[in-house]
Formats: sequence, C-alpha cells, structure tokens
Amino acid sequence: MKYLLHFIALFVVISALLYPLSRRTTVSPNIILISIDTLRADHLSCYGYHRPTPYVDELSRDSVLFENAFSQAPWTTASHMSLFTSLYPSVHRVSHVALSDVRSTLVADFQHNGYQTAAFVAAIALSGKFGFNRGFDEYHNKADDPSAEANNFRAFEWLDQRNAEKPFFLFLHYYDVHRRYEPKAPYNMYYCRKCNPSLDSLIVGPYGKQTRLTLQELYDIVALYDGEIRYMDDQIGNLIQYLKDKNLYHNSMVILLSDHGEGFLEHGLMDHGNSLYQELMRVPLLTKFPREQHKGLKIKTAVRLIDVLPTVVDYLKWKPAQLVQGISLLPLLRNTGKSNTPVLGSGAIGSEMISDGQWKLIHNSELEKRLASVPLAVKSEFELYDLEIDPREHNNLAGVETAVQKKLWDMLQSQRQINERLGQRMHTEHKPLDREMEEQLRTLGYVQ
Repeated sequence: MKYLLHFIALFVVISALLYPLSRRTTVSPNIILISIDTLRADHLSCYGYHRPTPYVDELSRDSVLFENAFSQAPWTTASHMSLFTSLYPSVHRVSHVALSDVRSTLVADFQHNGYQTAAFVAAIALSGKFGFNRGFDEYHNKADDPSAEANNFRAFEWLDQRNAEKPFFLFLHYYDVHRRYEPKAPYNMYYCRKCNPSLDSLIVGPYGKQTRLTLQELYDIVALYDGEIRYMDDQIGNLIQYLKDKNLYHNSMVILLSDHGEGFLEHGLMDHGNSLYQELMRVPLLTKFPREQHKGLKIKTAVRLIDVLPTVVDYLKWKPAQLVQGISLLPLLRNTGKSNTPVLGSGAIGSEMISDGQWKLIHNSELEKRLASVPLAVKSEFELYDLEIDPREHNNLAGVETAVQKKLWDMLQSQRQINERLGQRMHTEHKPLDREMEEQLRTLGYVQ
C-alpha cells in the first residue's frame, strides 16, 4: 500500500510538470492574413522579378509559395469578399451592394472558436458597410494616415494590448501599391530619378481609355509602381521583425497575398478592373505555416483565393460553418491532392474566364457593352490561351483548338448554373450603399 501511494504521488507530480508542456504544444496558432492591394505576382523577386523585394523573399523562404494563384475578380471589393466568404463573385454578389444578411464571413468561424479577431484596413472599398466587418471583434477602416507604416503601428498597438492567453486572427490590408503611384521619399527615387510627378494623370482609368504614352512614360510609371512595392516590402520586413521580437512568428500562420494585379499596356490596357488577363488575375500567395512546416515548398498547381481560408480551417481541423466553394490546399502539400480544380474569374465588365491550369478561356459575353466601357478591349467573343507556352496571352487560339475550347466552355456554363443556384439560395436582400459611400467609390473609379 505504501509503494502504491508513492507511485500515485509520483504520477501526480510528473503529470503536473508535463501539463504546461502539453498545453504549449497544442496551443492554437495565430493567423495573420496580409493583403497588399494591386500587387502583381511577377513584380516580386521571389516570383522572378529583376527588382528586389528582400523581405518578402525572406518570408517566402519560410513559406509555401504558390506559383499560380488566381484571384476571382480583378478589383478590390469583389475579390476580397470572395477571399473572406470562399464564394465566387456571382454567388456572394457583393459589387456595389452589401453582403446578404443571411451570410457572414469565414472570420466568424475563428471568432466562434475563441479567437480574438481584428482588422486594420486602408481602403474605403473594404468598408464594413459591405459586410467585411462581420466576424471581427474590431474592424478599423478609417484613419488619418492610411500608409503601411501607420497601419503597422496601429496593428502593433492592438497586438500589445490584446489578451495574450488567446489566439488571434489579424487581417492587415495595405493600399500603398494601388494608384496613385506616388511613393514617398526615398522610394520615389529608387528606380526613377527624373520621373514626372504628374505621370499618374496620364492614366485614364480604370477601364484603359487612354494609351497615348511614350515608352519612357510607361517605363517611368512602372518604376514608380515598383517604388511603392519596395516601400511596402520594407514595411513587411518591419511587421515580420515585430512578430519575431514578440515571439509570435514561430507559432503563427502568416499568409501574404494580393487581391489583383495591375495592367501596364500588356493588352493595351492600364490599371485594373478592365480585363481578366494574367497581369490582373495571377496574384502572389505565400503561406508560412506554424513552426515553418513545408518551408521552401513551391506549388505549380493552379489555386484560387477562395481556397485560402478553407485551407486554414482544415489545418485547424474545423469544419466550415457555412457553405464554401473553395477547397483545402493541404492535400497538395502532401502530394495527395487533385490538380484539375477549375479556376473561375469574373468582374470585368461583360467578361468571364475559366482555366484548367494550362488552358484559359475568356468569354466576352456582353461584347457590345464591354467595348462601350473598354474601347481598347479585344473585339472577339472568345479568347483561348495556352498558358504553358503563351503565358502572356498574345496568341488567341479560339476557333483553332476547338476541342479544348468546347471542354472549357462546357465547364464554364456548368459553373455558371451552379453559381446561379447557390446565389439564389443564399440571397435575401442586399443593402444598397449610401450616397456618400457611392461617391467615394466613384472617385476611386470603382463606380462609373
């Protein structure tokens, strides 16, 4: 009996010692979602660009880099709502109206599972009036200083004051790369020492109605855009260093992405919102997993922004509380996933796209309406591109590769029907925006 009591006492002591360790190893990871508005994937050096982005590169080395990630829309509001709901734009239907009252965002899943949720947003296009604030304990959208540096400072203040016993979901949205291209000093001189400060006024957007630019003017505009990216890269470096200094980096999932890219006359168009070509639809996507799992892995398979939050939910071993159209990307990392999930994109006036990863079909479904708004658009109902041999989409094979075109066309029609049914299923009443909000969006070019 005496030995039994000693054994029980020893067991209790060992259990007490191991209990804190077991808790530390099962702590839910923090989730930090970073969106850099209007950032092209092919303007980051980790994606092969000639101008350096050293801090994003450093993050990429700890991350899974998705080489072919696609946005679901070429402009801010619709793309981000697809990211947060894991629904295609034609299902969530948020363009210049708010999200349906019967739907929340996937951030609510984190809130319901004990996460602290906060967002620091730098664009009126992500106003809480659209429904983006659903699921967030705190949603900060207005600030006197919308710069990335100031946005970081506000986020750092929140991180310092939060409940350190609970995990958090933090959304950081940066707008510096978006037009106007006016990087602050010294970034305005990084690649363009004699740039005309009024160059941005030469762009009439967002639908590309002005292309009378000299090659030098175009070069300088791109240089200023890249200067904004270099500034943004330094601010990402500051953010990552903060996380490391506060011992938050190792146990956090850090996701860096963009909502869409930007056009620089690749197809005769400037700005964004006006087409579904790769310069707008292919976006960066880096995912640093807790404890740097899968670091250095590169995935060539085409993936979608609607897959991002379902992947996080799957990693946490939850089930989404609402209908989602995205899938978890974890099977791809384990080499057990399928590679034929179609990629759908919409949101350019009168135009839709679908891709199977190699081939991409663009259907200009309302060609007359499209040409009225985008007079420089291709005057063809169908465009078909082989992205493997023609990644810049210069050789339209519509009417040539008829079997491929039919296959993608059937896929697009099928997805349209699914989206229409799902949209009707979740649709109740979308709230119109107030006049002040509509005018602000019109000033930014989001409303015509």
